[in-house]
Amino acid sequence: MQKGGNMMDHFLKFDEMCMWMQAVGDEISQDKQLVILLGSFPEEYNQISKIIENMPCMDLLQAKKMLRREFESMARKEKTEVALKAITKSRKFRFGRKGGKFEGKCFACNRFGHKKEDCWKNRRVQEDKNEQD
Repeated sequence: MQKGGNMMDHFLKFDEMCMWMQAVGDEISQDKQLVILLGSFPEEYNQISKIIENMPCMDLLQAKKMLRREFESMARKEKTEVALKAITKSRKFRFGRKGGKFEGKCFACNRFGHKKEDCWKNRRVQEDKNEQD
């Protein structure tokens, strides 16, 4: 399987090849099929492959289920990373266009466009306290 390839397509091709070998008369045992299958994955699957190899009583069907779950997990993780990168890029460009103006809500006056520390209402209260001291 090539890096970034589809796991299910790889399983189909592998099963097809095993059936073709059976048809020719060169049957491969389940254990050998498992070893061949695990060796056909890219480096990103090395950890799960080693786990499967070291599990006692692991058969080909269980291994395929574990590999499929790992593939789906990696795909979800990749989608999340892409989405986070897109959000980060959009935020970076947003501040660049507006000159870095804060777009959040002030907690002192509940208006948008400035922070509590920059709020005119908060400054007025601070100045009054300083004058009284």
